[in-house]
Amino acid sequence: MTMIKYLKYSTKEFLSQWTSYLILFFSINVMLSIVVTFFDIVISTVLLKQGVPFLSYTNLEVLIEKPVVLISLIILLLLLIYAIYFQFAYLLIGIKRIYQRQFNMWFVFKEAFLSLRYHALKSFPFFIFYFI
Repeated sequence: MTMIKYLKYSTKEFLSQWTSYLILFFSINVMLSIVVTFFDIVISTVLLKQGVPFLSYTNLEVLIEKPVVLISLIILLLLLIYAIYFQFAYLLIGIKRIYQRQFNMWFVFKEAFLSLRYHALKSFPFFIFYFI
């Protein structure tokens, strides 16, 4: 298939399913807004409750003095990587389902959530790199 034919085919395919793509990307943005707000509130609360005004490379000794902060931040980092995996899986599964003409946002959400059990730990190193 030449480049022009492929471009025409891809454009036609996208235009025939543009509402599904719009729903997919809108739902990802809503999920990201919720996740970012959640992590912001939780991290701020943990730091405030432990008496840490802010976290930067200049006050990293706080992590040694207050192990609750360190453990909390590690747990939140692991949860964040799971959230990143979920977002990535949701996007890829959604695009696959749109291509197969079987797009259902709730089914894609469920399938991405179920994939957390089987694939997230195997791909942890990749998503740490992806996150950074």
